[in-house]
Amino acid sequence: MEALYTVKTKYTYKEYRKFSYYCMWHSSWVTLAICYVIMVALLIHSVINENIVSSCIAVAFFVVMPIFVEYTFRKAYKSKKFNGGEIIMHFYEEHVESEGTKGTTKFLYKNLYKVVETKTSFYIMMGNNMGFIVMKENCSEELCEFIRNIKKD
Repeated sequence: MEALYTVKTKYTYKEYRKFSYYCMWHSSWVTLAICYVIMVALLIHSVINENIVSSCIAVAFFVVMPIFVEYTFRKAYKSKKFNGGEIIMHFYEEHVESEGTKGTTKFLYKNLYKVVETKTSFYIMMGNNMGFIVMKENCSEELCEFIRNIKKD
């Protein structure tokens, strides 16, 4: 069977980072929000009570957390587990296939979690924090419309 559309996508770190932030915020936003609220409360409490140690801990959290997240994303991007090369996506009537150096993945549209559109790409989500990135710059208008209609939220 021949694919309706085929597109090549190079997973750049910039796009991978945006995708990872999307996954992080949409899969664990409650946990992250609770952590930030607790740290803000600790900071306010420590400033009111003039507790230098607690203030430093709270400030360190706000400094270290973004650095840690960035480090984690960079490490995942560079790891051998991540297929950082070129991905070829084949779109068929009922499924999508992703072909890369690590192998081929086939996924039925009816089993997709959702399709997310950003300014620069589509995220074809197989789960809450797992999916494919398809760069819009490599897609024809017909393919963009096809991807938008795969699964509506």
